[in-house]
Amino acid sequence: MFSYLSSSSILRPDPPAWLEPICQRLSSNDPTLQSVELPRGLQDTFTHEVARCLEENHIVTSLTISFFSIVDDGAYTIANALGNHLSIEKLQIRDLRNQREVNIFFEALSSNKRLREISLRHCSICPRAVRSFGLCLKNVPCLQEIRLTDTQFGGTAFGQLCYNLKFSETLARLYLVNNELQVTDMMSLKTLLCETKAPLEELHLSENNVNNDGLSILAEGLLKSHSLRVIELRSNSISELGAAFLQCVVVSNPNI
Repeated sequence: MFSYLSSSSILRPDPPAWLEPICQRLSSNDPTLQSVELPRGLQDTFTHEVARCLEENHIVTSLTISFFSIVDDGAYTIANALGNHLSIEKLQIRDLRNQREVNIFFEALSSNKRLREISLRHCSICPRAVRSFGLCLKNVPCLQEIRLTDTQFGGTAFGQLCYNLKFSETLARLYLVNNELQVTDMMSLKTLLCETKAPLEELHLSENNVNNDGLSILAEGLLKSHSLRVIELRSNSISELGAAFLQCVVVSNPNI
């Protein structure tokens, strides 16, 4: 049962209707509950209940959570519970936009060594916040897939992220969709493709701002990659001439 009065007797808001049933199933380790979604309705006030139930659970393997109504304390509380979780392998994060929250969340999450897939949507990563995010990705030993969708990278954040990803030895699939990536970002991706230790097989770059100039920069990485099997560039600004050039590059690398 939820308590609606804090220790200081301040009235708390009513929890959303979906919260208590999910918490009960988490705490009881319901064997049918392997995937959980915690939507925007989760407020910072109730993160401690959710974190406690997550710590008691060892069944759930996939979690989706929105930070739309969660601030610093809630971000740490949830991340600390996830950092110690023994079964979650797939994590989908939504609406993580505050620099401090990004740092707090990923610093605590970095202790989780079981994550295989991480997805961010509608998030913001600035140069000051990318260090904790990049180090978390670099330190997760089993990470195979990263999805960044509708994510805003400020300043040099994307270049720093690619630098950290070079040190992953397990990354196989990288999705960078609708992130407004520019020509300069293709230089960072080219370096990643040329220098990564990971068996990177798929690179998805649809719905960005990649043009012919960006493609010509990326081409060197595509040619030098020994593991890439799939390159996706739908809905970019590549002309017919650029598409023909890409076809030549793909033909030149027998792995793609």
